[in-house]
Amino acid sequence: MSRSYRIAGSLAVYATLAGCIGAGPTPPRGRVAIAVAPLSLPGVVDADYTLTVTNAAGGAGETVWTKALSSRGYGDGAGSLSYVGTCDAEAGINTVTLRLDALYDASGELAPASYMNPTPVAREVGCVEGADVAVRFDITLARRAEQGFFDVAVQFRDIFCSAKLDCERDGADLELVHDASGARGMTAVLGFACTGSLSGSTYLYFDDPVITCSGLTQEIRVDPTGLGNVALGAAPSANADGYLFGAIVFRGVEGFAGKAYWNVAFGLDSDVFDAAGTCLLRQRATASGEAFPQQPGGFPLPPGSVYPVIEWAVPLSDATHRVCTQHEVDAPLSGVATQYLGYLPVLNGFTWSPEPIRLKHRFEPASGIVLSAGTPICNPSCAHGVCAAADTCDCSGTGYEGATCATPICTPAARTGPARRPTPATAPGPASTARPAPTTSTSAPPTTAAATPTPPARTRPAGAPARAIRATSATA
Repeated sequence: MSRSYRIAGSLAVYATLAGCIGAGPTPPRGRVAIAVAPLSLPGVVDADYTLTVTNAAGGAGETVWTKALSSRGYGDGAGSLSYVGTCDAEAGINTVTLRLDALYDASGELAPASYMNPTPVAREVGCVEGADVAVRFDITLARRAEQGFFDVAVQFRDIFCSAKLDCERDGADLELVHDASGARGMTAVLGFACTGSLSGSTYLYFDDPVITCSGLTQEIRVDPTGLGNVALGAAPSANADGYLFGAIVFRGVEGFAGKAYWNVAFGLDSDVFDAAGTCLLRQRATASGEAFPQQPGGFPLPPGSVYPVIEWAVPLSDATHRVCTQHEVDAPLSGVATQYLGYLPVLNGFTWSPEPIRLKHRFEPASGIVLSAGTPICNPSCAHGVCAAADTCDCSGTGYEGATCATPICTPAARTGPARRPTPATAPGPASTARPAPTTSTSAPPTTAAATPTPPARTRPAGAPARAIRATSATA
């Protein structure tokens, strides 16, 4: 059955820990003020949480308090929540843990398997008597929805993304990349596509696909920043042992809805399988509506956030034959999965990475520009052209000028106006605002999928407080 995921906006937790005033034999206590932002999941009318504070790092120590709370009882019913408790100032480091226990729509509790739950999520904080410490969690939730996709789509706020790896069609080898003889040979295709917001920008982030083989001393790496056939012998690509007989990069924007895709096809040389042993393909990709900043090491996920990233870890072949087949994102044992990744630059809980999480390349579909780690950085970025050196945009051949290549170059005719008044043209009709769901192609750029059906109307459950429910399309 085809599946897709709907992602909430943000879930944020703020904890303010203040020391209390007064003397006595009891240990000094701070105060914890926790606020959970609305989930922004259409149709959700309540959420159950458990909040816990312990007086040691990593969730260890004694429990200061734990409490089950509902969004309807302590918030707006759409996922927000406010609660004030205490922390142990004498212990110093406390751990605040948030767990999402249940979600509800108008028909009742949602099945736990219908959404991806990254909790419990913990933050370590210093509870100091007489001082305030603010704590924030920014979490994005993925909810499964039937959308008619061949593969699962993950929505990053208002961006739907789909991903997969294909190695066969109807049980036979997928053959796309041409070998040295000119014939099409055994091919594996990594597909990633996103449909962005009609009113905003969309950015795709991509690492270098890397293949490691148990019998080879060097990894195989494919540079995904160009278009068409990849020069596998030229750095940063690497294919010293000849595991690949070719590779092709497909990247662009399709259709009026701004569906962007970034696909890579790998030609697998079966003659090398025996020497190569077991070979594993690894890759990561994600998308955002706002540009992650370019840094020398890549494009970091926002610090202090829990953000979905699609990861590929798929065996391609063993010593005798191809072992990859068709791999949907988040299908059981597919090797293509949505992972929640998070980075904290300060005291952190056990769910966080101690270092920034960066992806290597960024594609901006609106301009067609790909930026990479280690390339020159222009801040502000170039609206057109390329960043030729630090804070220096090259506008050559773009028809624009200025520090960021944002000012159109006017010709003399354009400045003085035309010699005669043109005949008024008929105004075009309004453009359609329907956007197709993204798909990933196994050959050429992906084709437009059928429009998503309109979701059924929601009703307020008996006993629920009256509140406005904004109608929202099932697709972004």
